Amino acid sequence: MLEEYTFSHHLKGYYGDEEWQPHILPHINIKFVNGTELLSSPLPLEDLLPHSHISIPEFRENSLLLTIDPFDEWKKISYEGGNPNQIKEYLDDWHYRQFARNWCPNEINKRLLLEYLYGRKKAPVPSSLTETLIACYFVKKKYDTRTPDESKDMNRMESLMSYRPPKFVHDLFKALDDCRNYHHWTSEKDSVALIEMHNLDVRESNLIAQKYSQYCK
Repeated sequence: MLEEYTFSHHLKGYYGDEEWQPHILPHINIKFVNGTELLSSPLPLEDLLPHSHISIPEFRENSLLLTIDPFDEWKKISYEGGNPNQIKEYLDDWHYRQFARNWCPNEINKRLLLEYLYGRKKAPVPSSLTETLIACYFVKKKYDTRTPDESKDMNRMESLMSYRPPKFVHDLFKALDDCRNYHHWTSEKDSVALIEMHNLDVRESNLIAQKYSQYCK
């Protein structure tokens, strides 16, 4: 089993926010996906949302690889006693950090188990809980903003899931936008989740701005 605390611990240190719990998020009240009522559908939510294989651009120097499998890389470096410096090196890469933040160890364990049981080609990668919440946040933002800039918001959403193909990100947004149940996301848990997604977006924007400012000095 992968260690629950390993990446959470380093992510909290990376973002410098002791109060942030990157993998402890409430489930939002998503009732409809693509016009299908979840409670009456025989299919689980994972089968109703877009599917996509995940690959991350290779970022290590002198590598002959073009892409890496994030699940394999996570498995190699996130066992107890893993090299903290190696973890920080990975998290310093934009693409891998988005993946590490958006996928909790329990979800990754399930994914690796499916690969083991059914083989890689038969195990599509549906959206994680955090990815779904990110999409919910941008859908609600679209309708809460008087003059929404959907192109700008889609760019932000793509950047927060930079390891995903743009088509997957667009399809995920459309699937949840088609629900048209955004106005029902009014419970306390829903509000907490959407506020956390807003804070996540702001944190990542600030982090990148700080790194760019260092290079401009």
